[in-house]
Amino acid sequence: MTTPDKPTPPSQPPTPDSATTSSEPPLPTEPTKSGEATPPSKSTAASGPTPRARLAGRNGLIAIAAAVVAIMLVVWWVWPSDGAKPVARSAAGPYLVQLRVDSAHTGDNTVDLDITDQRGDSAAPDRVSVEPAMPQMGHALPPSAAGVVTPGHYRATVNLPMPGQWEIAVKLSGAAGSGSATFSVQAN
Repeated sequence: MTTPDKPTPPSQPPTPDSATTSSEPPLPTEPTKSGEATPPSKSTAASGPTPRARLAGRNGLIAIAAAVVAIMLVVWWVWPSDGAKPVARSAAGPYLVQLRVDSAHTGDNTVDLDITDQRGDSAAPDRVSVEPAMPQMGHALPPSAAGVVTPGHYRATVNLPMPGQWEIAVKLSGAAGSGSATFSVQAN
């Protein structure tokens, strides 16, 4: 039997009284499921990522976040806002014409035209017509007159009888002169 003032022999496990005589500082204890305190294991005491590993992980997350933001910006930039796909502005004599078709498909389609002069001011030609054609199939449809919606904005309806690549010729004439421009539209 040992007494509190005698050290424990090395062959026996230390007792709570003998642990205070050791040259090492006591380890903090961790509670177990049963509520008893036990010293932490070495793997628990030294666990956790190193500062370098934390930095590498943080940089990886920043790179992923930047890539997601970049993809979202590209999608936002190229995605049409109202379902109408604008076609590039084209010169037609003294006019500049931009054509939009809402989801081109077989059947009746609304064609919107924005017409300006060369400086970009709204223009009002006397006559505006659209003529759809499918050259690869030998189809040409009669022209449809475009009516004024607002100054510089005209609208026409064209019937595309089949899916495929259509060429829509816009013909304009007015006091400033006459001209024409052709736009490609894919009908589904």
